[in-house]
Amino acid sequence: MDDYREHLLSSLYSLMSSNILTDVTFRVNDVDIFCHRNVLAASSSYFRAMFTSPVIEKDEAIIPILNIDPDVFRDIIGYVYTGDVKLTNENVQDILVAGSMFELPYLIGRCSDHMINEICQSNCVEVFLFASHYSCLKLKDAARNFIQERFSELLKTQESIFDLSFEDFEELVESDDICVDKEETVFEAIIKWIDVDKTRVKCIGKLFKHVRLALTNFEYIKTVIEVNEYIKDDVQCADYLKLYNDYLTSMAESSDHPNCQKNMNLTQRYGMFCKPMLIFSGGGNTREERSLTAFDPVSHKNYIGVTPHPTFDFKCKVDHFQLVTVDMNKIYFLGGIFFDNHHMEDHGQALNEVLRYNMKKAKWESMKGMQVSRCCFSATVVGKNIYTIGGKSKFPRGPPTDSVELYDTDNNTWISVSPLPVGIYSHTSIATKDAIFLFGGKDEDDDILDTVFRYDVILDSWTLVTTQMPKPRAFATSFTFKSQLYVIGGASFHENMLAVLIYDSVKNKWSYGEDFPEERKIVVAEYHDGNIFVCGGVQQLGLSGRRSRQVESRDLYKYDITDNTWTKLVKLVQYGNTHSLSFAIMNTKYLDESDFISTI
Repeated sequence: MDDYREHLLSSLYSLMSSNILTDVTFRVNDVDIFCHRNVLAASSSYFRAMFTSPVIEKDEAIIPILNIDPDVFRDIIGYVYTGDVKLTNENVQDILVAGSMFELPYLIGRCSDHMINEICQSNCVEVFLFASHYSCLKLKDAARNFIQERFSELLKTQESIFDLSFEDFEELVESDDICVDKEETVFEAIIKWIDVDKTRVKCIGKLFKHVRLALTNFEYIKTVIEVNEYIKDDVQCADYLKLYNDYLTSMAESSDHPNCQKNMNLTQRYGMFCKPMLIFSGGGNTREERSLTAFDPVSHKNYIGVTPHPTFDFKCKVDHFQLVTVDMNKIYFLGGIFFDNHHMEDHGQALNEVLRYNMKKAKWESMKGMQVSRCCFSATVVGKNIYTIGGKSKFPRGPPTDSVELYDTDNNTWISVSPLPVGIYSHTSIATKDAIFLFGGKDEDDDILDTVFRYDVILDSWTLVTTQMPKPRAFATSFTFKSQLYVIGGASFHENMLAVLIYDSVKNKWSYGEDFPEERKIVVAEYHDGNIFVCGGVQQLGLSGRRSRQVESRDLYKYDITDNTWTKLVKLVQYGNTHSLSFAIMNTKYLDESDFISTI
């Protein structure tokens, strides 16, 4: 049946294109386009009304179409006959407007979906204004959600947000879902919106009531809000401030104060639940699942997004994968190998799977897989792209690969780029402004390397840097801080690496930071805000007369780069592990808080 439908549509389009049996001509800017009335009438109530209207004669040969580009009209007619249209960022708005004019809801939906996929920080406000003007509710909702999630950033980078109408701007500042970490940001946004056009001052009372004063710093209210010229001169603002003062009085006079919150909005905004957290993952309850847990290094609270398997079932445990974060809140789980596949087999098959964490749904979603299956590889973020470098497709036995791939997170696509000069695995890599540096690792003979490679992102080329690491090391982790590269952890054949290496790529010189304070093999670490965090590691424990054994620690240390000091933060991260670690901005509204609070 589907083949017949496709054949019928193709035949109708061929008849139209060849001007066979056509019975109506549209003239668009002196361009004639020939069509069949019955096909158009079947596709749209607009055309049906046109051809049944007494204004249009039944045998009228030419119908003029005004105020539309001929190419756009051809796209519209082509869609009517085939159900297909080639949408681009350049033509999608014109086609959506024309689709709205000619009452083609499925075409409008196609255009909306295309524009939704293209929403970004630089165009979200314009898309919102466009969708609002043409009443595209699905597109408007998507643009609004994007604006709400990035509200604080947009206030700094997109002046167009202050061009929103009063109704649209009010909808934002009254919403629980805008991402602000403090209420003062909302007040400042309102003042700037009025500053753009001083005639808007008449709206100050209606907007000011949406500032949640009970969540606002008391000193800020006294020194900034109450003395603001717009606020001082408005009666509604004065009334709202009086309600706030009454609220404070009630709070002070009554321990239970049942009525003092009556006129105060105490609901925290979406962004007030956002916190920078350490992220862990690994196996799950099935081979298709991955866990996700989080740890707040400030409050020492533990959280669950996707529950880990309570018995750490090895059949579902994934090792040697990469966990990376793009744009501070997009978490990706890449590759790896199942525990059984490399402990029960000499040539276990690695994975090419790529998963992205959906924070609001608290689940992992499948993305386009890597072209090459990988474990023991490195993954480095450059802007919104992820580079997967080297590793093994078969583990433990199997040659390392020299393959390098680039993942475009915006378009969910993978491409191969220039390969490594040699196959390497269990290495570390990190990006600077225009390059990726790769340190150490193992080669095909399992020799541990002290080499440094540099990848030029613009030229797509690898070079061997004329330097060596002070000691060979594999399984390390690396970070960038103020143009210097830090290499943490790992091991050689005979010792664990406790020294913090610092590489100046401009001067091509090495120096040392403070050694890690305990003997262990550090496998995972992560950087955030001038600090490097190390979760646990593998320690070799032995008793007199007995064989030593390896034990994994799950404590947490912080290395302050500026002060060059190590501090032990907690004795136990409840869901921590030594296989993965990343930093991301997480929203606690979508996480389950554990009763366990980590302590020192």
